[in-house]
Amino acid sequence: MKSINTIFILLAFLFLGACASYVRPIDNIRDIVNYQGNIRLDSALKPDCFNSTIDYVGVLGNGKAGFEYCYYIYKDSGELVRIKYSHHNNGEIKSEGNFYYKDGDLIYVEEMNNELFLDENLIRVYIKEGKAINKSKSKSKRKWRTELIEKGIELFRNYKVNF
Repeated sequence: MKSINTIFILLAFLFLGACASYVRPIDNIRDIVNYQGNIRLDSALKPDCFNSTIDYVGVLGNGKAGFEYCYYIYKDSGELVRIKYSHHNNGEIKSEGNFYYKDGDLIYVEEMNNELFLDENLIRVYIKEGKAINKSKSKSKRKWRTELIEKGIELFRNYKVNF
């Protein structure tokens, strides 16, 4: 009888431990939103910006296109926490957005894209362990999310190699 009670007590502790370690996606999103807000407000972060513009001649006309990428890095630690970017064509912004990183991991992406023909031109992706934790029913948005996550990870890798 005593061993059965011991087994029930052990099972209860295991069950409570499993419940305590579970974090709901909404809790992760709330943490990411708070972190992102703190990064935006941190006056110690000064951007290092790189931009380029090219003139082009094409069948459909001539123009000027370019981009700007701003890296927000803590100077004392060298930690990259945000990349803000924009792409433009003939003075009109075609896409702009932000990648947020915490401890070397991509945690949030937002992009406003004026070239995609979707029901919405703004996307926000909350990320944990390289995967989106907010869901989308739209197949085109899921593809867009995947591309943004891959781009954010690649930009971070390039930063680590070049800086």
